[in-house]
Amino acid sequence: MAMPPRIAHLVWLLPLLALPLLLNSDLASPLRAQWAAHGAWPMLPAAVLLLASHGLRAGRLQLEWGPRLGVGLAECLRVSLLHTAAVNLVPMRGGEAGFPLLLHRRWGVTLAEGTAALLWLRVQDLVAMAWLAALTLAALVAPRGAAAALGALLLAALATLGFLFAASRRHAPVRPARPSAEAGLPTRLGHAWRQALAATTPASWGFTLGNWLCKLGGLGLLFAAWSGTPALAGWCAAIGGELAAVLPIQAPGGFGSYEAAMAAGARVLAPLDWLPLLTAALAVHLFGLAVSLLAALWALRPVGKPAAVEPTR
Repeated sequence: MAMPPRIAHLVWLLPLLALPLLLNSDLASPLRAQWAAHGAWPMLPAAVLLLASHGLRAGRLQLEWGPRLGVGLAECLRVSLLHTAAVNLVPMRGGEAGFPLLLHRRWGVTLAEGTAALLWLRVQDLVAMAWLAALTLAALVAPRGAAAALGALLLAALATLGFLFAASRRHAPVRPARPSAEAGLPTRLGHAWRQALAATTPASWGFTLGNWLCKLGGLGLLFAAWSGTPALAGWCAAIGGELAAVLPIQAPGGFGSYEAAMAAGARVLAPLDWLPLLTAALAVHLFGLAVSLLAALWALRPVGKPAAVEPTR
């Protein structure tokens, strides 16, 4: 049942009211201190990179679901932003359930297909993160210094990104036959999983890698600037924080585990003091949440279902 317009507008305004309360609370004092000390300059490129990461994640959705359902990039961006906001706000990774529910309500995708798509999306994320972490480890043991190692890391990542896009071919993948209505749950889940794999192209891997390069780059740049650490330490801190985000049990927004993992990642390069690293990590975490919630305001505005999609009942 559609939400009444007045209630939909009220829901849209709630994050707009909650965000200033969060930024004016004592929790956000490290972020305000960094703003006063460094100004807006470190935040601008970080915000651009974080927004680009959201766009790339939406591009991956559109690449995989557009040929099947006719959904456009704006609709995919809306779903991606709402899913990200739910993951950030609901504790214990409960917001992940928002993805199959959004796909079911807005695109008519079955819950089995939406769940399989979510699992495959997270597998792609994990593979990309593991690959970048392995490159980072290779850069850390390189004998030519941090600057050269970071440059080699970024060149390798960009080269892989270019290869994946170049290898993408514009052809319709072979889809598995849909099971009958009487098929059991394991059969439906197996079909949904095979369908998610069939929709994957080299370009979707490229979008995945590009998303993580932008997100880790933005967060790492900001952490390095606010903590006074080298760029490679900021990169390691960003990887540590994002790896901690996969923990199944954590506080809303990942507060606590995220900051500890960022500080530990930065300390891989040198035995730095914990307090300034944790303070910078909290400020970076709050900044990332603020960008995500502000972007979600666009997605929360009342809109109808995409015209090309007729949900199943």
